[in-house]
Amino acid sequence: MKALLLIVVFSILGLLLSITLFWLAGEFWGPLYQGEDEASRNFKIFLLVSLGFVLGGGFAGFKVAGRD
Repeated sequence: MKALLLIVVFSILGLLLSITLFWLAGEFWGPLYQGEDEASRNFKIFLLVSLGFVLGGGFAGFKVAGRD
């Protein structure tokens, strides 16, 4: 049960990290798109990167849980 909790917590942390990084990129470098097509492309990139962060966070949680 502890392993599942750690996997979920680390996955959520990974998602929050990806959201924060994309938000910071938008704050410091201005709008990241100029039209509907670019906004759609950037959203797809965001979804793929967020999936990677969630999976990476879940894997990190799994590794941390395995140490106990």
